[in-house]
Amino acid sequence: MRNTTRKEMKNGWVGESGLFLVSMLTLVFLMAAHASCLANDIVLQWDADTDPGVTGYKVYYQADSSALPFQGAGAVQGTAPIDAHNLTTATISGLDPAHAYYFAVTAYNASGLESAYSNIVNIPESAPPTISLSSPVNNAIVSGTVSVNAGASDNVGVTKVEFYVNGVLQATDTSTPYVYSWNTATLASGSYTLLAKAYDAAGNIGQSSTTVVVKAVNDTTPPTVSLTTPANSAVVSGSVTLSANAGDNVAVSKVEFYENGILLFAGNAAPYSFSWNTASVTNGSHTLVAKAYDTTGNIGQSSNVSVTVNNAVSVTPVTPVIPVTPVILVIPVIPVLPVTPAPTVSTSTPPVTTTTTALTINDALTALQIAVGKVPSTSAQMTRLDIAPYIKGKSQPDGKIDIGDVVVILGNVTGKIAL
Repeated sequence: MRNTTRKEMKNGWVGESGLFLVSMLTLVFLMAAHASCLANDIVLQWDADTDPGVTGYKVYYQADSSALPFQGAGAVQGTAPIDAHNLTTATISGLDPAHAYYFAVTAYNASGLESAYSNIVNIPESAPPTISLSSPVNNAIVSGTVSVNAGASDNVGVTKVEFYVNGVLQATDTSTPYVYSWNTATLASGSYTLLAKAYDAAGNIGQSSTTVVVKAVNDTTPPTVSLTTPANSAVVSGSVTLSANAGDNVAVSKVEFYENGILLFAGNAAPYSFSWNTASVTNGSHTLVAKAYDTTGNIGQSSNVSVTVNNAVSVTPVTPVIPVTPVILVIPVIPVLPVTPAPTVSTSTPPVTTTTTALTINDALTALQIAVGKVPSTSAQMTRLDIAPYIKGKSQPDGKIDIGDVVVILGNVTGKIAL
């Protein structure tokens, strides 16, 4: 319907507007990453007024109340009213989804005169309730009658909480505490998904889920387990990954790996694997097996897997040890003979040149190094250290430095030989 009645005034027009909010073409909810809550973008569209005096439109909004006039605030576009100019659509963004909002549109002319509100559109709040399953905890093992508990809250109010098992509705609770007694006695052992949904008056839904394991009281079924690597009859060396798959009607509590009956590794979380260092065992045939345990203590064992360990044998070269034979320097004790005066010879004999400075133990060491070829001799060393052989109390240099020179030097240093 469209109301076309107007009152003409001397200074313009005013009266019942022919403006109605005909349709909401788009209603979009967007998350504002910069805010602590969700933010809604509301897209409004209305029919254009056919009166040629209409020059524009204004959008009014308000949160949680339809009382006039609308004086909303918080939108990105500003407080109400928002001038849409001559457009017949407007986007109001940044609204808090925790509140319901009311919208209306007016038309205005060039003189600024404004029509009455159009029909009012209500957008309910869109913040879902929060809910969490407090018990049983995730991955819990349960049996018998289990108390399923949920906590739920909402900015307006929670109207009901529903409890589901594997997607099938089991119970509905409309007041706190939200509890469901789940009888598992007739269920088969295995994994089950519990889901709780919380509703508010606007129809918003929040949900929480957890997974539990139902354990039959009379569980006697052992787990199944198989070694997947290495393959049977494989030839292995170095580090080898042992892998196993295990399953149970309730739950696998642990898996063990054995080599020739000796426990190598135990793990309680899938994937079940272990790095086996084959260098720690001898080359040859070895038998591998895996064992799986469930929470009741039932044990499953894999088929034997036989592998051949073939590690290269390293040969460490033997370095011969050459014994060091100590060199023992024997210094002969040369007796000091009495000096017999030489007969007087009428011809003059040139005197024998003797060392001008006293010989030292360092001279003996230097002579020894020269004698064994460790260092070459200099002319000065040759003059000083070449004093052997020592014959009848006299030094007789022979043009070389050898062990005999070392012996004579040591004899002189120790006072046994006079030069």
